[in-house]
Amino acid sequence: GVGGLDGYAEAFTALRKISGVVPSIMCMFGFNAGGGSYLPRQGSFMIQPKNTFFGLTGPGVVKSVLGEDVTPDELGGPGVHSQTGVTDFVVEDEVAALKKVKEILKYIPSNNSELAPHQPTSDAVKRETWDIDILLKKAFNSPSGFNTPLDVSIIIQELCDHGDFLEIQPDRARNTITALGRMDGNVIGFVANNSAVASGQIDIAAAYKNARFIRFCNLYNIPVIF
Repeated sequence: GVGGLDGYAEAFTALRKISGVVPSIMCMFGFNAGGGSYLPRQGSFMIQPKNTFFGLTGPGVVKSVLGEDVTPDELGGPGVHSQTGVTDFVVEDEVAALKKVKEILKYIPSNNSELAPHQPTSDAVKRETWDIDILLKKAFNSPSGFNTPLDVSIIIQELCDHGDFLEIQPDRARNTITALGRMDGNVIGFVANNSAVASGQIDIAAAYKNARFIRFCNLYNIPVIF
């Protein structure tokens, strides 16, 4: 036990030294309780497959101390962690998690002294964005005018090269959208009120979601469009 705690201390120290210098991607597999659950959320991104658990303690301790019956999923499953922002991405299984890692790596630099990787594109920067025009005209011509809710992810998709972008924390606070995409091959961060959910108001959960994403972009030289 003491040796294990010493190992945790070394891991904590190492991660804090690279925090803000080198981006990190964490994958939580299986059942994790105790010290091993502290470390991963200190990384840049967290990926958790379904049917996994991590938390400071397990259901057995909760039962013995509080007398409450709780399942691992209710205590520390992806459904819980994705709503609080502890987990950024929920995926089907471990293979899907590793594929998500590869997808994230396409958008982030190796460290804070580099730019995110440029990717040549055949999508012309002067391409017209007709779908945005249609979306806004439909909103304007509706009885509620520009008060009509619309899914802002459609606008983000139209702006990105070939419509490809990676939404961060897609299961949490969807009244705001945070995403990484590319314009003319350059990585761009997007932060946008999404009026299709809760009128796009920025509540506490949305504010935390935005703040964490904006901080990451600031640290790693990624310009942000609001």
